Amino acid sequence: MEGGEGSFGAEAWTATPSLVLDRDTLTATTDPDQQLVIWTAEPGSATEEGLRFLAS
Repeated sequence: MEGGEGSFGAEAWTATPSLVLDRDTLTATTDPDQQLVIWTAEPGSATEEGLRFLAS
């Protein structure tokens, strides 16, 4: 399949490294249906560097 405007070929995805993230979930004690999910990268890791690059 050829990529068009706004799409990426398979090579773009295979060249992208995997992200390694930790997930913490905080649940409200007064309403268990409400949760806050926090994703973090290990400080100094390749994932953190990659996310900082994407954010710039």
